[in-house]
Amino acid sequence: MQGSGNMKIDNWILLDNFVQGRVLSSGSQTRALQIHSKRSKKHMSMRQHKKCGSLYLPQEFQKFDIFKPMHEMWKDYLMLLLKSTGKNQLTQCLLGADLHGAFILVVECKITYFTGIHGIMIRETAEAFGIITEDDKFRVVPKKGSVFVFQVDCWKVTLHGDKLGSRKVGL
Repeated sequence: MQGSGNMKIDNWILLDNFVQGRVLSSGSQTRALQIHSKRSKKHMSMRQHKKCGSLYLPQEFQKFDIFKPMHEMWKDYLMLLLKSTGKNQLTQCLLGADLHGAFILVVECKITYFTGIHGIMIRETAEAFGIITEDDKFRVVPKKGSVFVFQVDCWKVTLHGDKLGSRKVGL
């Protein structure tokens, strides 16, 4: 250490070096966050459901009697549909049929609260059925993990909700 006062140091190291990173625009930043997000890209968050109103039905429309004529129209529609299809295409016909107005019973559901609910199906989304019950309550039942039953003439049709994701909704 002797003579260290006489040495001149030419190299410096700045301790507060700032390394300029890439500046991401807000759109590309959100896209990057979505790519690495744990939330499924197919499913909406609860906040998004509330914002778009998919869990809501105005109080004046939450009456079972309003939708009884819709159920009668649905029965006529399905009978006409079944008469026009052959026996070989019966299952495809029933799977592709519009269920708005069908009287549906929830036989099984991952959420046990919904098991046993029955009523007229008035709303269908990619992930859920909206059912108005006989006691004038609107229930949104998820398709995933659920089994539904509806009756057509003398047949009882069982629908597994897990298989209904590929249906065309909103035609």
